[in-house]
Amino acid sequence: MSIDISLQTFKRVEENALAALRKGMTPKDGLRRAHAAIMAEGLSQREVDFLFNWIVNCILTADARKLIMNEGHRPEIKEKFRRELGIAWQDIPIGQDLSINKQSLPRLKRYYLADEFPHSF
Repeated sequence: MSIDISLQTFKRVEENALAALRKGMTPKDGLRRAHAAIMAEGLSQREVDFLFNWIVNCILTADARKLIMNEGHRPEIKEKFRRELGIAWQDIPIGQDLSINKQSLPRLKRYYLADEFPHSF
């Protein structure tokens, strides 16, 4: 996977998305605004997904990320984040090489708006 975006563009989009996030009345509203700000930049879907994922990772506390990593498969945890932040997630495939001990690899998540179908990351 490759994202071809300049550092200057990344910083501009990040600043706009974080400004939009702060304008939200609730964290859920803020994330919707941030997503809309990223979409307004005219980037590819892959770049939008990457930047939105970046923003979600910036705002989640360490405890929230740990909860998602350890308990994120449980329906009640998924519903909590869907209701409070309007987000859902899926695992990012690490690779198909079965000789790798996948237990030792970090588990990566891809976040997206809960009411949107996730695009390939």
